[in-house]
Amino acid sequence: MPQEHLKRSFKEQIKRDIARNRARIEEVGPGIITGKASVYFLIPVTALIAYLVMYHSYRTIKHALMLLTLVLGVYIVNVFVARPDLLEVLQGTFLPHISFESAWIIAALGLLGTTISPYLLFWQAAEEREEKKSVVQAKSVERGTIIGMSYSTLLEYCMIVSGAAVLYGHGGNLQTMEDVAQALRPVSSDYAFVLFSIGVVVSGLLAIPVLSGSTAYAVADAFGWRAGMDNKVSDAKGFYLVFIGAMMIGDLINLSSISAVDALYYSQVLDGILLPVLIVIVLMLANNPHIMGEHTNTRFNNAFATLTLAVTLALSVTMFWQML
Repeated sequence: MPQEHLKRSFKEQIKRDIARNRARIEEVGPGIITGKASVYFLIPVTALIAYLVMYHSYRTIKHALMLLTLVLGVYIVNVFVARPDLLEVLQGTFLPHISFESAWIIAALGLLGTTISPYLLFWQAAEEREEKKSVVQAKSVERGTIIGMSYSTLLEYCMIVSGAAVLYGHGGNLQTMEDVAQALRPVSSDYAFVLFSIGVVVSGLLAIPVLSGSTAYAVADAFGWRAGMDNKVSDAKGFYLVFIGAMMIGDLINLSSISAVDALYYSQVLDGILLPVLIVIVLMLANNPHIMGEHTNTRFNNAFATLTLAVTLALSVTMFWQML
């Protein structure tokens, strides 16, 4: 039963990954710094990533992605450069404003969707398989996941704080990543602009192979194809075809009039709507002793997952109710 639901849901996941890929490809273009249109960087960036994925080992790609992840620490520095009001930050963090207006509900769903992105389930599982880790290393995998999620959550928090401090009330009509960067110029220092631009470009470089890879792994698993970046192209043709194809479709969409900002925002909202379905599937799998043996979910994990399920369901139902 969970496998049937997964096959149905992964089709929707592919559409969202490609939409996000289009926005990430625009991000990665150095045009955000040079002022040149992102279209000039589509082919070079796509070709570079395709070359690395097809002709280098998984370990090489892993080290490159880890290096890019560390560079994203510029967002932490950017918080101090933006100089937000400390009292407002503390108040907004520990006493957040909660509203039932549709804009707030949609933004909350988007925040959950980008924090617990469904595509990460495919990517995480696939990369652990690439590492060839066994069940006896479960504790090590758990520690690595906790460290990674803590770091990514810290980055997300810093992005929100610095963005709110600098852009709130000054952003105007932001349709592209260049618009966002240029909106920083009159209201912040040159350092903030440079740090933001570096963060955007690096996050794009990091996200493109992850999003395309998640799509490729999901499709390959659904159809029983051989998958993995340690495989030669001739041994995993379907996997690499989907991987490169997802990037190329993102390139084509990038030539359209679709706003990159809107593509990023609403794809995350859709992720938030899909999240309850995947949480139920994961809970069914993680609590099945025939599958997990003695490694079934703990009570804490079940309680936390159920709380997340309840919150996302409530937000989704409220949003659709308001749309009627």
